[in-house]
Amino acid sequence: MRAVAALAALTMLCGCVSTVDRGCLRPGPATLTGKVFDFTGYGPPGYGETPEKDQTSLYLALALEQQICVSGVPVSVVELTPPLPIVPEGVLGQPVRLTGRLALVKASGERPPATLSGAQNANVAK
Repeated sequence: MRAVAALAALTMLCGCVSTVDRGCLRPGPATLTGKVFDFTGYGPPGYGETPEKDQTSLYLALALEQQICVSGVPVSVVELTPPLPIVPEGVLGQPVRLTGRLALVKASGERPPATLSGAQNANVAK
């Protein structure tokens, strides 16, 4: 529940660079700007489908500065997936710019509908 509230509270509206299709980004290389935060979510075996049996894990996400559209899906938070960027101490909650591979996923529960994988080191946005 707390993760859902954190995602909702941190849902900010991204300066983006990627391939655009009719006003929406397509999955692929992208540069996104937002604030990195961590949240606890369900992991295996059911990723939230069976909370009493599922493991909980700590995840990193990026709350975007501006909402984006990815293949017709509105996105304001992306989960950062391995390989994870190096996030220097003190950067959590600060505006950063990350470049990686943007993808849509079948989200469940509190998990965001998009991921950014292989993101480069977090650079503080100016």
